[in-house]
Amino acid sequence: MNRQGRRALQEIKTLKLSVALGLGVILAAILVAGFLLASRKRIDRRADDRWPLYAKRLLNEREQVLYWRLVSAFPDYVVLAQVSLSQLLAFEKGSQKRQAIGNRFRQLCADFVLCERSFRPVAVVELDGQSHDRPARADADARKAHALASAGLLLIRANSADLPTAESLRAQLIDGESRSPDRLVVST
Repeated sequence: MNRQGRRALQEIKTLKLSVALGLGVILAAILVAGFLLASRKRIDRRADDRWPLYAKRLLNEREQVLYWRLVSAFPDYVVLAQVSLSQLLAFEKGSQKRQAIGNRFRQLCADFVLCERSFRPVAVVELDGQSHDRPARADADARKAHALASAGLLLIRANSADLPTAESLRAQLIDGESRSPDRLVVST
């Protein structure tokens, strides 16, 4: 083959390589665009797929009355509602049986927590209605009382049929704080 033939052959090889590279780049661009489009549709679908939820009122009417009485009775304190005991209580260092003990109270919730301005809890106020007479509820109440007493927190129980006044709540807190730790449950 002469020089001109080799040159023509080289040009054909170069042209084939350029075409192949160009097609590869175009194919890669199409694949990337397709991937981006598919993932965008997946994200859009997730945004449109609303869960069947609504924001409910945190406190019923009786709980709201008691909440405002607590706020009125203790203006220098912070009153928190519906606090999970897992957020309220912690284990002492080196505690044994953490899992077993935690399982006994972790799902429980305090109706109201009275805190100092530093958010150190001082007392828990529980609003007891008719449901607290059921055996399962009584067991949960006993576990809650035991957990709170173990942590040294005062537990004040209020009957939903006869809510305590602000003055009564103040007196119960003062009376409860003066009791020994083994008598930290005060009922109204």
